[in-house]
Formats: sequence, structure tokens, C-alpha cells
Amino acid sequence: MTWTKFGAEFRDECAELGLTDAEFRTHVEAIMYLYGIENMDMIIQCRLVRKWAGSDNYADAVRGLVEKGLWKPAGPDWKIVHHEDVFRQSLGYQLRERERAKDSMAKKRAAAEARRPAQDVTQDVTRNELRTQSVSQSYRQSSNNEPENERASKLEPDKQMNGRCSDPDCDQPLTNPMSRKAGKCPAHMRRAA
Repeated sequence: MTWTKFGAEFRDECAELGLTDAEFRTHVEAIMYLYGIENMDMIIQCRLVRKWAGSDNYADAVRGLVEKGLWKPAGPDWKIVHHEDVFRQSLGYQLRERERAKDSMAKKRAAAEARRPAQDVTQDVTRNELRTQSVSQSYRQSSNNEPENERASKLEPDKQMNGRCSDPDCDQPLTNPMSRKAGKCPAHMRRAA
């Protein structure tokens, strides 16, 4: 994005030419519009003036700017001739500076990439993967202390079938896959861990 620059003489020149409020506003808005679209040839399409002109009298203002020599017809469009040198110098500098900054940032990113060790996945994914593994590993470790067939044989047959906790003093339902596999309700699984 470019910024609009007006020389110190801009306002004085407009005052000396006796611009009306509508002419001054339309002229300033036209220059700002050209900075926004980064148009170095300073041509404004007639059909687009209404798009950015904020003055109710923009049509009269354009006629006045042409009569006073600040704008001139360029085929079906308008060419701004007042403040042309300052505009081109400023916009040219901004565009060159943008390119320089873009090249500088690309070099900086390439240097940072070269210093960074190669990784197959991002740090966030690695961290989340480690969390997931540690939870599943701790479950496996706590449930793998005894062989699978011994754990199953300790369950009472009716509790294996009806999905209730294997603890004799508990009749809680086995609400998740891990508790069903262990044969214990979540509360007894937490105590065992």
C-alpha cells in the first residue's frame, strides 16, 4: 500500500489558483486515488470519478480543474498535470522501496530457513503427537502389567456382558472404550493409575 504525499507548495498553489472547495477536494481525492491504484501515467478514467469523488459538485469541480489547467483531457479520460513531478517521484520511490523490502525479506527468510534444522512436521504437530502418545502409553503401561487373558478372567461373567465395573463394590457403567477394555469404571481406572 502506498501513502499519499503532497509537497509543501501544493496547498499554496491551489489557493493561488482560486480553487473552490469542491475543486480542491476533487483534486486531492484524485491524487489519492492515483496513489491507491499506483498509476504513474496519472490518467483517471472519467467513468470512475464518481467512485471516489466525495463532493456533491464533482462534475462542476472537474470542469473547473480543466479550465484552470490542473487537469487536461486525455481522450475519454482525464490526465492530472498539477503536482505531476512530486507524485511520480514519491510513487516511484515507494514502489522501489517495496521491491527492496520484498527482496530483503526473501533473503532473510531464506537465511533463517537454511539455519533451521530440517523437520518433517511442525513443532505444534510434534508436541500434540507426543501428548497423545504419552496418554495412550500410560494407559497401555497401566493395563499391560498383567496379560490380557488374566484381566479378562478376573471379570465376573455377568459384568463382562452387562458393561458394569468389575470392582465388587461398584456397579457403575463402563462409559468409554478404555474403561470397557479395562473392565473398570473411569473412577476406578483413575485410582489404579
